[in-house]
Amino acid sequence: MREFVEDSQIVEKKLKKDYLKNFIVLKYSWLEETPAEIADGLLGNSRASLSKYTPQFFEKVKEGALRGVLALVKMKIIKNPEIEKQCEEFMQFVEELKREKFSKKELASREDIDKANKFLDLAIAQLEK
Repeated sequence: MREFVEDSQIVEKKLKKDYLKNFIVLKYSWLEETPAEIADGLLGNSRASLSKYTPQFFEKVKEGALRGVLALVKMKIIKNPEIEKQCEEFMQFVEELKREKFSKKELASREDIDKANKFLDLAIAQLEK
């Protein structure tokens, strides 16, 4: 029985570590400039797809909320009931962005990115516990 508990704790730590790494990449590796600013700069077109203004960024954060944080809440690895509500609110926010902006080929706004970054900060803090 003790081995099972130890094994499950190892699995929990690995899951948290993997999701934490994913959220850190989203927070710090994706670029704060628009795709046009990136393409016009020294980085060129190859990095333009890593702009936080794009639908891809928001989909990745939403996927992390759904498959990462919410899964860990349901598994009782994260024990903060408030985070579940915040995940659901963020996922609704992304769906609104898809309808109101991305479906019209518009980019996200600075405020939208700030909201995503705030959610990432919250997720990172929960996973670091």
